[in-house]
Amino acid sequence: MGRLRINSAPKIKQVYWCEFPPQGGRIDPEFFDPHPVIILSRRRTLWGVVTVVPVTTRPQNDSEKNYWVEIQAPFKDEPAWVLCNHITTVSTKRLRVDRKGIKTIPENSFQEIVQKVLKNLPWVRE
Repeated sequence: MGRLRINSAPKIKQVYWCEFPPQGGRIDPEFFDPHPVIILSRRRTLWGVVTVVPVTTRPQNDSEKNYWVEIQAPFKDEPAWVLCNHITTVSTKRLRVDRKGIKTIPENSFQEIVQKVLKNLPWVRE
């Protein structure tokens, strides 16, 4: 896990595979094993960290609709769910490009994701 596996700095809206820790090293409901993630970070850096939201193909509960956005799976022909309440910051060393190349999600889907991410964060009181 110590070496970099990408050739350029990730950009917002791009989808990469993220090597989350193995199942034995996490606590429910944290993510484990490889999952696609969507880049949220504006600052482009090849070395360092990026903020991401994970994508899963496991159907999500309708009662928790404020926490996810349904999209077309980035690397498969099936539905997927972006988990907007699982914002995380990871090392760029955890990222890798899919064998089909780097995917970018549509602007309208990205805007919906950002809105739900922000909705799940606390407001600053003045």
